[in-house]
Amino acid sequence: MAAPYPGPYGPPPQPDPRELRPSRIWFWIGGALIPISIVLGVVLFVVLLLRGLALPEFEALTQGTQSTTFTVNAQEHPESGWLLYGSPPNVDHTACALTGPDDQILSFAYPTFNHEAQGQDGAWAMVGMADLTEPGEYTLTCQAPDSVRFGIAYAGDTTGNIATGVLGALGSLLFIPFLGVVGGIILIVVTAVRRNRHRQQLTNERTAQGPQPGQYPGPYPGQRQPPPPGGYPGQPPYPPQDGPPSGPQGPGSPPGPGPQQT
Repeated sequence: MAAPYPGPYGPPPQPDPRELRPSRIWFWIGGALIPISIVLGVVLFVVLLLRGLALPEFEALTQGTQSTTFTVNAQEHPESGWLLYGSPPNVDHTACALTGPDDQILSFAYPTFNHEAQGQDGAWAMVGMADLTEPGEYTLTCQAPDSVRFGIAYAGDTTGNIATGVLGALGSLLFIPFLGVVGGIILIVVTAVRRNRHRQQLTNERTAQGPQPGQYPGPYPGQRQPPPPGGYPGQPPYPPQDGPPSGPQGPGSPPGPGPQQT
């Protein structure tokens, strides 16, 4: 059985959802924040990863048996590492050698990690590494078919871009969706809690004020309507009450019962 409604008029009407604060638009904002953050994280992951793994800027390029020169500057190149790239990617670093400022011949070593990238003129791969500690002009000489190209790049820029790009891509993929999902859920929950509190506040205020003119027409659930005068149609008349009639009696009316003898 339902509990009786407080007061003689039943419960006040529920507040219109449009009255509640904060607005329902925050539900949409919280719900939209979740898929937007996921899409943004995936897009940034792809962009940063492609940028980090892109082909580095070469200090010098050579093709076939041609030679090329480049300069090592101690201020611009504080690290000693340099990287040799070849195209097509399956070429060997032993086809190339370096001549230093003092005419010393330097060779390349095998790379400690793999890096392949697609350039505007084809695919490239890192095939060798060298440590150039002396500043000055170096000559890169290769012995390869004319279709083979080589390029040398400063390792400080290349490895830094690769590390930054990969870490940034992973961070974007993990943290941006995580923050978006958590933030969206929190926003939805906080909005629901505050709207429920505001609904209860409005209900309590209107209950304390009582009904306004024109409110609460008719009976409410659980409240019976009194019958109309004379009863409902088809209802038998009420039985006569015991005792003398309440109105004046005529000449032919039998006398009422007198006082009883004790």
